Formats: sequence, structure tokens, C-alpha cells
Amino acid sequence: MEVLRERISQASHITVLSGAGMSTESGIPDFRSTGGLWTEDTARMEAMSRSYFLSNPHQFWPKFKELFQMKMSGQYEPNSGHTFLASLEKQGKHVDIFTQNIDGLHKKAGSQHVYELHGSIQTAACPSCQAVYDLPYLLKEEVPVCQRIS
Repeated sequence: MEVLRERISQASHITVLSGAGMSTESGIPDFRSTGGLWTEDTARMEAMSRSYFLSNPHQFWPKFKELFQMKMSGQYEPNSGHTFLASLEKQGKHVDIFTQNIDGLHKKAGSQHVYELHGSIQTAACPSCQAVYDLPYLLKEEVPVCQRIS
């Protein structure tokens, strides 16, 4: 730990790879470990795929909202790991965070250079015209429909 502490102290640019383990301390269950959401029902993984969405949008959206409801509720807060990375930026370090998480907790903690590799639960884009819709719109409509195309 002392070597890690020293390297962080001396670094001006830090790159972080973040995954499900980062957000479990905030109370968000991961997907793949024992008891994870995918292990409870493997059909969920297929139902969350792009191909399923494109071929079954009216079935996709209710399943998506049910599965991710806990992340949409806004009850989760950044934990000490998220706030630690944000604090490094406040100290003047350039911190790039590449995350698989879609929960938005790195940004909520204050990190500026966050690359959400699987997107974010906060927005969705129309696959045809790329119009972006925010979470309140997605929650308001049972099956969100692009306003530009409909």
C-alpha cells in the first residue's frame, strides 16, 4: 500500500479502470458474480442486448426498466472509492476513469474525465436519428418513442 500511495502522490496523470466492484459498496449489486443479476436469470442478459431491443422494443423497455429500476431511483450515492478519485482531481491531478458501470456515480462524485464504456442510465439515444432523451422522459413513457420520428 505504501508503494501505491507514493506512486499516486508522485503522479500527475492517473488512469483508472472501473467495474462493478466499484459500485457494490454503494449498494448496487453486480451482474456476474454469485448472486449477481445475470446469475439469477440468464435470459435477462439476452433481453438486454441490442439485437433484442431492435427486434422487440415493446418487450425490451419494460424488462429494462424492471431490471434497472434500482439505478433509476437515484437513491445510490458515490462511496469512498468514487470520492477518492474525485479528490485526486481537486488536488490538481488529471484522472481519466474508464468504467463499465452505467450508474453515473463517478460523475456524481465530481470526476470530470469519465468514459462510460457501456453508456449511462441517465440518457438513451434513438438508434435511427441519435436524438438523446433524458431519464425523466424515459421513465415517463412506458415505451419511449423518439419524438423526431413518431
